[in-house]
Amino acid sequence: MKRLLACLLLPLFITACGSDSSSTPDPEFPKTLNLGDDYIATLSMSDVKNGIADLTVNIKSTDGRSLEGKDISLSPLMVMNSGMKHGTPFENGTGLLDANGSFTSTAYFLMPSNMASGDPMGNWSINVSFNEKTESIPITVEMMASDVKTLKGGDNDQIMNMGDASGTLDRTYYFYNRGRHVNASMNMFEVYISARETMMDYQAVAEDNVLNADSMMHKLIINSVVAEMCIKDCDNDTNWITAMPKPNYPGIYQGMDLGLTGDETDVVMVRLTVNDEIKDNGAAQDAKTSVMFSFNDSASSTTTHDHM
Repeated sequence: MKRLLACLLLPLFITACGSDSSSTPDPEFPKTLNLGDDYIATLSMSDVKNGIADLTVNIKSTDGRSLEGKDISLSPLMVMNSGMKHGTPFENGTGLLDANGSFTSTAYFLMPSNMASGDPMGNWSINVSFNEKTESIPITVEMMASDVKTLKGGDNDQIMNMGDASGTLDRTYYFYNRGRHVNASMNMFEVYISARETMMDYQAVAEDNVLNADSMMHKLIINSVVAEMCIKDCDNDTNWITAMPKPNYPGIYQGMDLGLTGDETDVVMVRLTVNDEIKDNGAAQDAKTSVMFSFNDSASSTTTHDHM
C-alpha cells in the first residue's frame, strides 16, 4: 500500500557548564489577565529556545486568601492566515495552582508567528481558563521552522485526514531539542517526542499512553517505545545508544554518555521505534529513519524546562 503523506502546513533542573538550552524571561511579559475583579493574574513566557518555551500563570486573590489547589488550564492556539486553526504539543494543559498561586507548563511550538522574511504566518495566543472564566492572550513565537523535526507513522499508524473524512494520513511524530549537558560528570542530550492526534491535540510519546483513544479506527496503544541516539558513523547500528525515558516526564528521553564535545561540531541523530515499528520520514523511496540535531554554539549554562 502506497504511503499517504501528511501535510501539516509547516510541519533534573540542571545547571551545567557546557550546556546550551536557556529559559529566560521575555521582556514583553508578564501580561495581565482579566479573570475577574476578585483576582490579580499574570501570564509570563520564557524566550522560545529550539521551539520550546515555559508558560507561567500567577493568580492572587484580592482578599489574600490562598488559591493553592485551584484548577487551571492553558491551551496554545495558532490561527493561520488561511483561517485554519491548530494547537501544539503542550505539557500539562491542566493542573493545580501551587502555594504561591502559580502554575507552569511547557509549550513545544510547531511554527513561528512570522516567516524568515518577516511576513506573518498567523497569530498565536494562549487561552487561560480559571474559575469558569477564559482569557485569551496574544503571544509572538520567534523560532526557526527547522527547530521541529518530524517522522511519520506507517500504514498501521494512521490518523484521520481532516481535509477528507474518508481518507487517512500517516501520523506525525515531532522531535524537540531540549539541550546538551556536557561537563566532567555528564555527557547527555535530551529530546522531547510528541505525536499528532488531530490538528488540535498532541500527546507525549511514552509507554502506556493511548493515542486517539476515542477513535475505533485510529486508536494506538503504545506498548513499547525505543528512542535511540547516535553522534557518528550512524550507518553502523552498534553506534546507536538507547535513550532512557526521564522519570515523571512523559515524552522526554535522555541519551547518556554519547561522547559529545559541547561545541558546534556536535551532531545528534535520533530515531524512534513504537510498538516495534521504526518511524521514517514518509518518503516513498529511500526513506530516512532518523532526524538530525545540530548546534550553532555552546553556552555556559542552562536551566531546562522541568516541572510537573
